Amino acid sequence: MHDEPSSQTPGESTITEILQNITFQFKTEGIASPRLDAELLLAYVLKLQRLDLYLQADRPLSTIESGEMFELAKRRLDGIPVAYLLEQKEFWSLNLKVFPGVLIPRPETELLVEIALPAMIRMQENQQGRRLRVVDYGTGTGAILLAIASELENLDFLGVDLSSQALKTAAINVDTHRQMLEKSKHRVFLFQGKGLESLGREQSVDVLISNPPYIRSDTIPTLSPEVNQEPRLALDGGVDGLEVFRNIFNEANESLVNGGELMVEHGYDQRNDLIELLKAYPYFGPPECFDDLEGRPRVMKLVKQ
Repeated sequence: MHDEPSSQTPGESTITEILQNITFQFKTEGIASPRLDAELLLAYVLKLQRLDLYLQADRPLSTIESGEMFELAKRRLDGIPVAYLLEQKEFWSLNLKVFPGVLIPRPETELLVEIALPAMIRMQENQQGRRLRVVDYGTGTGAILLAIASELENLDFLGVDLSSQALKTAAINVDTHRQMLEKSKHRVFLFQGKGLESLGREQSVDVLISNPPYIRSDTIPTLSPEVNQEPRLALDGGVDGLEVFRNIFNEANESLVNGGELMVEHGYDQRNDLIELLKAYPYFGPPECFDDLEGRPRVMKLVKQ
């Protein structure tokens, strides 16, 4: 059980007072980033930037604004992630739509983009004008695909996901960033299916990039109530957490061109297991491994020989 957000009279509280009140409630209930969450929710209600909350700190809230804020705070206390409440999440400085039923993009996944960009620039230089085909395997919101698209030009992107809800969300985000995509001369195609089978076997792929489900099935119930609001399909990596990696490695052999590159995000404790697993896939060269900003194993890059 948790306490309801404070009972100050609506319409009398200032921005500063509301933030202090909600932050205290969030902190008391163990929310990981209480002040940030309170600021994001209030900025959303007031249609302001977070900085404006400080520039207008003494502004009183109307009865309607206070009511909306306390309703959002209550839902946050019930374990609903902020991204679902706001229906948006920033990733690689892009504002993306996010809805329940779709994985929320994480900051650590930006490392996957950072590793992919120089590799793809090098590949473009070697292709002498041929458009690279890039598959975002398990595209979700389309975050990885759009982040790469915002930095490069002349690419064909194929976003693949088993979830129809994810693909609907990706389509909205692609449409939202249509001007950027057209200016950079990208083409984006979205496919529903399990892995690369939806593309057809005749399709050759230059780059395969993925943030797949990698949490062990028996670990799912122990996750925070907030994470458990996200779709199990996007979290559950099977008994050992490596089930989807096996699928990706198998499909990469059939779809990746020789010299093509595969980049995957993985759990912080899975690097050694993946290295061991790769012994069964001799068509890859030695893996390159990368740590996230907190020094934890996070990304692996492979080249098909």
